[in-house]
Amino acid sequence: MSTESIKICKEKNIYGRLVCSEVTTNRLDIDNDTYDVTVCVGCFVPHHMNEECFPELARITKPGGFLVITMKQAYFDTSEDYNYGGKFEAAIQSMVQQGKWEVMARDHVEGYFGEHNGVTLVFKIM
Repeated sequence: MSTESIKICKEKNIYGRLVCSEVTTNRLDIDNDTYDVTVCVGCFVPHHMNEECFPELARITKPGGFLVITMKQAYFDTSEDYNYGGKFEAAIQSMVQQGKWEVMARDHVEGYFGEHNGVTLVFKIM
């Protein structure tokens, strides 16, 4: 979230707490099991968020809650940053095998961004 976005959110006065932080493998200044739903739309793009942040996103989401990720299908399918050698899919399956989440949905989104199709992934946090 940019500084400008934070400013607009503060002006609207609808959020209890705003956090401006890079989501990586570093621990966010957010308690465990904070959110019922964590939503990432357009965050998983080359040179931004990647599969290494999955454990952190699961940590801040309550057990029984959901993590929803929507991204361009091309990034999921072919981007060297995300699926090179199957890293993105392997990370998803690793989280399943570790009992961190269950895959609830993997939906195609026609015309997600202009003429680009997307994919929405929904994970139930365990």
